[in-house]
Amino acid sequence: MGLDPVADVSQKVAHLARQIGQGLTEIFDGVPELVPHAGLVRSPGRPRTASRTDGREGLRPRRTPLHPPHPRQGPTKSRGRSPVTGSRPPTRAEKAAAGQLARALRAAAYRERTTTVTASAAPPGRLNMRQALARDAQKAAGAIPTATPWVHTVHRAGPMPPLRVGIAVDISGSMSLAAAPIASAAWIVAKATALTDPDSRSATVAYDRSVTAITAPGRAPNRVTEFDASGMGHSLAEALDALEAGAGLTQPGAGRLLVIASDGYYGSSEAARAAARITAMRATGCAVLWLAFDPDPRPLPGTTLLELADPAQAATAIGRAATAALAATTP
Repeated sequence: MGLDPVADVSQKVAHLARQIGQGLTEIFDGVPELVPHAGLVRSPGRPRTASRTDGREGLRPRRTPLHPPHPRQGPTKSRGRSPVTGSRPPTRAEKAAAGQLARALRAAAYRERTTTVTASAAPPGRLNMRQALARDAQKAAGAIPTATPWVHTVHRAGPMPPLRVGIAVDISGSMSLAAAPIASAAWIVAKATALTDPDSRSATVAYDRSVTAITAPGRAPNRVTEFDASGMGHSLAEALDALEAGAGLTQPGAGRLLVIASDGYYGSSEAARAAARITAMRATGCAVLWLAFDPDPRPLPGTTLLELADPAQAATAIGRAATAALAATTP
């Protein structure tokens, strides 16, 4: 009895499918790591098994911006891992610098009292004798009195707008020697902002080729976040987009300040895209401060450069920049 042609074809197709699956498994197992693309990265070290989903195992979405990751464990420097290496309690000098900057920010947010003078025909207020005599003369002449002899003065405290601060930290390889002081400066600025006013908030991100959240908006940091500056590339434009969305750096009604800690050694396209973002943010009234801890920095146009040897020195300079930002703010 001969074989059924249909069954014979089905067996051949099934055998071919198994061979293709085994071949794909060998191909993917021979690739050490997938290159990140379209927001996806592959987690290293995960065991692979031959299955229908082989080729997709280990893929996960890139972290959502402004959600701080967990510190990584060990010295592994995979592109899919967080640059955060841990945290430490702030030093006494850092706490003092944060307090000094907070006082400067509160002084910057203070607005002078506004004075309103209202003239009326009846009390309360101070009597203006010239207007009182004019009113009596109008009445004696049979005219409708229009003089306003009572002057009432009201003093009101000006509104104190909150502060919005965005902090972008460069963690590319050229910043490796400055990683510690920049981490300290980022904590000082974020902590001082939280101490300034209950409605004030800040957000901190670290960037190289990708963007990693360090401090979520409105969350006061209690510890100094430490990170490894060994990345490649500079996604400053994307970092500014994340800070603008998280901290509202272009929204009116608050004093806005952007702090960038970097040496400025970018490629031409990276610098052009970041400079365009900075120009747009400055047009909305956001002040931009550029912190540099290495010699010969290259700040982007439209920023105020501060070359510092000690992060604690940034308190006074940032306070002055915040004063100018708040002075230009219309609540």
